[in-house]
Amino acid sequence: MKRQRGMTLGGLMFLLLLLGFAAYSAFRVLPAYIDYWTVRSILRGIATQPELDKVKERELRERFARELRLNNVSVVDASDLVIERVANGVLLSTEFSAKKPFIGAVNLCMDFTVRIDSTRP
Repeated sequence: MKRQRGMTLGGLMFLLLLLGFAAYSAFRVLPAYIDYWTVRSILRGIATQPELDKVKERELRERFARELRLNNVSVVDASDLVIERVANGVLLSTEFSAKKPFIGAVNLCMDFTVRIDSTRP
């Protein structure tokens, strides 16, 4: 006599429910992380600029604002950019929060911090 193998309909429905919840969560969270990765990429691009320590703060903010507009990022502004002059370079950082609706009255609140040091390779 062969032993039966497989999944019951109830087990399949439960598995589909879990996969659906995971996909829904990913669709809600992923845009905030895409904004984070974009801001991080913008700051890395600015930090690789030659002779960054001689560039004025206003020019850095203008480039940051231009890159934000080009990449359609609205969660952070050029005024949120913190520029610290360190030996042989500049430390660029910014912080921002993303609040995304999840289910009903439940919201997801995510805080992001991006710090890029131009002195490190």
